[in-house]
Amino acid sequence: MSNLLTAKLLPKFKLGTKAVLCAVLLIAVNTALVVGAGYWSLTTAFNDRALRDIEVNLRTLALAFAETAPDAKITMRDGAVVRAEIPRMPEFRDHAIVDRAVSYVGGNATLFVFDDASGQFVRRSTNVKKEDGNRAVGTQLAADHPAQALLRRGEAYKGPAVLFGKSFMTAYFPVVDAAGKVAGILYVGIPMAQFESMLTQAIESMAIAAGIAALLVLVLTLLIVRRVTRPLSSVTHSLTALANGKSDVAIDCEDRADEIGEIARTVAVFRSNSLERARMRSEQTAATAAAA
Repeated sequence: MSNLLTAKLLPKFKLGTKAVLCAVLLIAVNTALVVGAGYWSLTTAFNDRALRDIEVNLRTLALAFAETAPDAKITMRDGAVVRAEIPRMPEFRDHAIVDRAVSYVGGNATLFVFDDASGQFVRRSTNVKKEDGNRAVGTQLAADHPAQALLRRGEAYKGPAVLFGKSFMTAYFPVVDAAGKVAGILYVGIPMAQFESMLTQAIESMAIAAGIAALLVLVLTLLIVRRVTRPLSSVTHSLTALANGKSDVAIDCEDRADEIGEIARTVAVFRSNSLERARMRSEQTAATAAAA
């Protein structure tokens, strides 16, 4: 690929320039790959962390709910909520449960109740705020919300969601009644802004580090190219002088052990042959003059 690049895409540039341009291209590609891989890795790590945190928030809300509603039953396995039951969802006259849970773990929380009249899940107690800054009491779970289908089947939803224009990592856990029907939802959410801020800072730091490393590599490449092209230019100058008939030209780099040294020694042979031919021509000319 590098031969194709230098032969077809950079035909008018000198060897040193081609080498530097190729190095710049490779450094840019490598930096992009490193930053891209870092972004993917960090995004995955932050999402995993958000999901772990959301499990803690859900457990906290479920326990607060069970303590306030004595007839509620919360089943856990390995520290995670696996089932929430209550004969009948209570009337929530205040926001003590959600506020208590959030005071422990942060984020936001909501207690939904299924409204038979509308057939929708309605927020009865929440600290989720609407755009106007008021609690979103009485609002419904959006019909196009990704949790809708799962919740109506009695399954939990854990993943990203947008609430009133803001992104959250969320958990929606169904609460079933005595008949096994979904009577309500335990909801907890963590603003993704805090994770996005950490991700941005991490990527910026990684990009700066990659940029500094790329700059150091580029400087090193320039130094190496200069060490190679300078003696090569000297040998090329000597070869050009020989081609122009200057047999007394000095030839540098004959003592080098690399390819440049081999070229210099070959040029030295050309110079010796040129000097020998010049000597023979001079002797022949002198002999001819003496015979005349």
